[in-house]
Amino acid sequence: MNSSVDITLENFQQVIIHDSQQCLVMVEFWAEGHPPSQEIAPILSKIARQYPDTLIHARVDCQVQAEIAQQFGVRGLPTVILVKDGQPVDGFAGPQDEAQIVELLKKHLPKAEDGLYEQALTLVNQGDYQQAYTVVKQAFDLDDKRADIKLLLADCQIELGQINQAKALLATI
Repeated sequence: MNSSVDITLENFQQVIIHDSQQCLVMVEFWAEGHPPSQEIAPILSKIARQYPDTLIHARVDCQVQAEIAQQFGVRGLPTVILVKDGQPVDGFAGPQDEAQIVELLKKHLPKAEDGLYEQALTLVNQGDYQQAYTVVKQAFDLDDKRADIKLLLADCQIELGQINQAKALLATI
């Protein structure tokens, strides 16, 4: 998947509607010769390269694609809107530093523990509790507060005969 794309009327539906079903789309509204736009562009591009499988950096040149900017209600530049499942979910207007942008994105990007949990759940459904335990333990180490992860870990512990550990873990839910 291409992590960066220029949005036009021709590819708008593909990127904003279809691609946002698969991953988060970070839509950057910018204009040539507008210094804040020029400053934020390399930051957004760098961030997008760090999440190649889960984030698309879509750029809208407001001087060329004014109709798209109007559809999104853009009032100032730079503006960044996050789109997921065809709908705007978050965003910001004006200059931001890299740390602020990454913090915003983290609320919407899949977390490593989500993938590990799903992988462990698949293994449990296949009856491979030993391997599932190893995977869900990694998810637990990343986020020891999530009840769904705790329940799956306890399930694996029970299946593997670790009853006391399972009881102790279940008591924390």
